[in-house]
Amino acid sequence: MTSKTTFQLALLRRLEKFLAALPERYKDRQVTFTFVYSFLIIITVLNGTIFEPYAYAFEINLAYVICMLLGLIYLHFNGSLSIYIHLVTFLGMSKIVINAWTSNGIFAPTCAWLIILPIAPFFVLSRRESYIWMCISVALFFIMASLTWHGYLYSDFQYGLEFMSIAFSDYCFLALALMSLPIVYDQLNKYTLIKSELRNIELEKRQKELQETTASRDKFISAISHALRTLMNGILGFNDLLKEKVASNPRALQITQQTRQSAEHLLTVINDVLDYSQLQAGKLRINVENFQIRQTVENAFLLHKPKIESMRFAYSYDISDVVPQVIRGDKNRVIQILVNLIGNAVKFTHQGSVHIFVECNSTEILFSVRDTGIGIATEHFSSIFKRFNQANDEIQVRYGGSGLGLSICHNLVQLMGGEIGFESELGKGSRFWFKLPLISATSEDLFIASLRQDNLIQNRTIHIMIVDDNAVNRLLLKKVLQNYCTHCSLYEADNGQKALELFKNNPIDMIVMDMVMPIMDGVESTRRIRQDFLEPKCRVPVLGLTANVNASDGNIFMQAGANDIMFKPFEKAIMIEKIQRLMSEHAHYTAAYKFTKF
Repeated sequence: MTSKTTFQLALLRRLEKFLAALPERYKDRQVTFTFVYSFLIIITVLNGTIFEPYAYAFEINLAYVICMLLGLIYLHFNGSLSIYIHLVTFLGMSKIVINAWTSNGIFAPTCAWLIILPIAPFFVLSRRESYIWMCISVALFFIMASLTWHGYLYSDFQYGLEFMSIAFSDYCFLALALMSLPIVYDQLNKYTLIKSELRNIELEKRQKELQETTASRDKFISAISHALRTLMNGILGFNDLLKEKVASNPRALQITQQTRQSAEHLLTVINDVLDYSQLQAGKLRINVENFQIRQTVENAFLLHKPKIESMRFAYSYDISDVVPQVIRGDKNRVIQILVNLIGNAVKFTHQGSVHIFVECNSTEILFSVRDTGIGIATEHFSSIFKRFNQANDEIQVRYGGSGLGLSICHNLVQLMGGEIGFESELGKGSRFWFKLPLISATSEDLFIASLRQDNLIQNRTIHIMIVDDNAVNRLLLKKVLQNYCTHCSLYEADNGQKALELFKNNPIDMIVMDMVMPIMDGVESTRRIRQDFLEPKCRVPVLGLTANVNASDGNIFMQAGANDIMFKPFEKAIMIEKIQRLMSEHAHYTAAYKFTKF
């Protein structure tokens, strides 16, 4: 912003304050203009009183000023603006005619004011009334020119008769020109206004098209997300169940672990594509949960280990002893960032080492990935975290990649309230790091091995209804629940309508409800349960499942009455923990409800 612009803004603010301090009557712009215009006329007339040589100039000017002041008093007390303007214009023209009569007729300098007077009606009243006064002004010019020509008006101008036609035409054309300027300005202003309105209409049309395109894109992303995550849910879920079955077979266990790692990597790639679209739309969400930080870092580390075994450099990780066992945060986002940074380090390092470090203090936890790779030139530092950007075209050709990874990492860290950065030297290596707020949690907060034998699920027969249109997901949920609950009675439905019928006719203790289903979706089915059934049945806990990544989808499900949400693919231990918690809360509510009824 220039100093001139700053001065203009300051002047405008002071003018606005001045206008705001004026009485209500003067906040009308036309009234304000009229008062300013009138005072300028009064000052001009008083100045002319001193210098005008005309007969009776003092008396005429004084009478005119008094009339003007009386008119302003009349206007101040809510008088008619139209009457005042016509009165001022009439008195002004009368004064000019009197001055011309007693001096040089049409050659009198005061006749120039006949050109000015019709402007006030133009700005304050209307164009029609201004034209009328302009015609009166031109008529007065013609009359005074005729009277001067025939000698009825005194003129001591030496060449008055010879130049009378020139004086008359000059005054008339000056009057027309002066009146034309505001008219032209007004027409140009209207043209600009119409052009602006057409531009606004065009912009509104494009905005509507953009909104429709964005809505279509969001629907497409939602559909793709649901399909991909639903498939990944089955792959990862059954892989976990298989791991438990082959725990005593080291070779089979290694294969299932590598399958799990590859599936998680595929999920990371899917997340990158989906997250980019969500970041573009500003709808990416962070899901805070308790998780083991050491296990998370180890998973990210092991994901790249098979590739490292065929390369010639050291690969290790180190976690400080002061780092808590369990913290709160978005586990999937943290591992997504680590996998991306480690992947870049491995990709650009041919010899030397790649090390991962995790440290913390009382307020934040620091993750860093150090390598001895090719490094980054100083001139490329500013563009490293930009989308679709790599250090140079040669890097793109030689190493590949979309250029999305670091940009997504940057945005994810910011969404989690953290900070990301790097240090690098060309030819010597790089160190990428990110800091996150440290929110500790006790290990009891996370069910990671097996649930206690005295928990609510395992010590009683419970009736759980699984609602999902995908048969593979229903089978996975049945296996997970049966593994953790020996006395579990399960009901199945493939849409919300069947779920309502089962719920009506059976003693359901818990519902695991998918969001997107045919006939009736999970949102509507949950809403019906909350609205159509009586206490305490309508309070049965509902754990919502969704493969959609839109933050708004989860909010819609919760507003419909879901007690909690899980995103596919889910961790089975976390699901059991949520079911345990929701059933415990419901048991307390049911007991309190029965006591109140009693």
